[in-house]
Amino acid sequence: MNNISVVKLLSHKEGEYYDERDLECLCNLLRTIGKLLDHEKMKKQMDIYSAKINSLSKDERLSSRIRFLLKVFFLFDMDFFYD
Repeated sequence: MNNISVVKLLSHKEGEYYDERDLECLCNLLRTIGKLLDHEKMKKQMDIYSAKINSLSKDERLSSRIRFLLKVFFLFDMDFFYD
């Protein structure tokens, strides 16, 4: 269920762009459940999430507040999952 929630928050409909509220929720959700997803079976999926979050943190179509939130999450919180 947790993985489904993350996938839903990282996806968007064709022709639309990300809802910034979803991206903020994504960071909060991963801060809460990230350690539960951090196991060998999920490593590949966590790498995909990490790459997507990093990519979004550089996307200028997002507000600077959300880009900063994603960048901080990528730099600090994602690192804790891999310890």
